[in-house]
Amino acid sequence: MANKQKYHVYRVGIGWGCYAVNYKKDFIGQTYAVSPAQACSQVRYRLMKAGQYLENYQGDSMDLGGVQFKLQAVLASEDV
Repeated sequence: MANKQKYHVYRVGIGWGCYAVNYKKDFIGQTYAVSPAQACSQVRYRLMKAGQYLENYQGDSMDLGGVQFKLQAVLASEDV
């Protein structure tokens, strides 16, 4: 059995067009998990269960750019 580690999970936005490339990085939660993928899944589940929806894409009406959002988990010991 793998040991669980503490992860901080962020919502990261990668933009293109008129949006900045490193659009946004928001802390959304922390959890103990065996992998970054499991940490993202646990935090996403927790938010959905609480009735919070995580937007995956944001664009503008003139199609000048957009932002794709994803979850990113980082070991809490590596977080600065």
